[in-house]
Amino acid sequence: MGFLTSPSSYFIKEGWVPGVLQHFWTALAVSWIVAAIFGVLLGAPTLRLRGDYLAIVTLGFGEIVPNFFRNASGLTGGIAGMNPIGKPDSFSLLDNEFKFGATNQRNWYWLMIVIALVSLLMIRRMYNSRLGRTWAAVREDEVAAASMGVNLVKTKLWAFALGASFAGFAGSVYSSAFQYVAPDQFEFSVSITILAMVILGGLGNIYGVVIGALIIGSFDRILAEELSRPLNWLGERVHFDAMATHNVTGDRFLVFGLALVLMMLLKPGGLISSERRRAEMQPESDEIVMGEQQNLYEIRQHDESSSGGQA
Repeated sequence: MGFLTSPSSYFIKEGWVPGVLQHFWTALAVSWIVAAIFGVLLGAPTLRLRGDYLAIVTLGFGEIVPNFFRNASGLTGGIAGMNPIGKPDSFSLLDNEFKFGATNQRNWYWLMIVIALVSLLMIRRMYNSRLGRTWAAVREDEVAAASMGVNLVKTKLWAFALGASFAGFAGSVYSSAFQYVAPDQFEFSVSITILAMVILGGLGNIYGVVIGALIIGSFDRILAEELSRPLNWLGERVHFDAMATHNVTGDRFLVFGLALVLMMLLKPGGLISSERRRAEMQPESDEIVMGEQQNLYEIRQHDESSSGGQA
């Protein structure tokens, strides 16, 4: 979005960007496609990785990109970043004119609500589609999915592409709303915050993740600052200088970490987890465990008697 719409962009200064691509909505569509392409480029070399190893690679890529943009100052502006960023054109709806600028935060709010609802609808439809069921099959058992004719390479690359495309889509709107984009906005802490939202809300449940995002976002942007006031007031009353001057916003990652630990201990599936994830994380009852052990014992006894008879 910055490269295509910002006057400080190297590509615009060199005259490499056509005028039609410098509009907000066109640049938004191009950003979606470019992010999907980079998702495929990242996913292709990591198709054989799983679990922790895949997480290490993706987190490493997340560290490489900001450093590249920070050092490529001639291309990206370096630490200074790029500004201003293109924004939607004004339009009228129901006798109301919607303008998008620094003083029209309410219009930005409604635009983001609409975009979030459209994204939620698309993800929901994708979740129940044939591709979504294929993703679930690959996640549960790759060998079984491959034996049923699932193309593992194609399915995984689609996951990388669509996941990255939504991230690029959101980042484009974010940069346009703040009229500024720089590498420092996308550090490792952003990934940790999003991870906390997913785990707190619920694994495998779209609406649970939305609730987790609202809780974490509300604490990070509103509640942490509001909690500092009574804490400082109490510190002044008890003459405890550290408490009187402490700002709770500095403890955000401590709170996120405690929340993750408590969720893992008390409710591993999250506040609103999917039925499948809830069943996976719920320990089996004693009757089921005893029945399985009894079946294993009978099988072993049968195998021992059979081997003894053959001897």
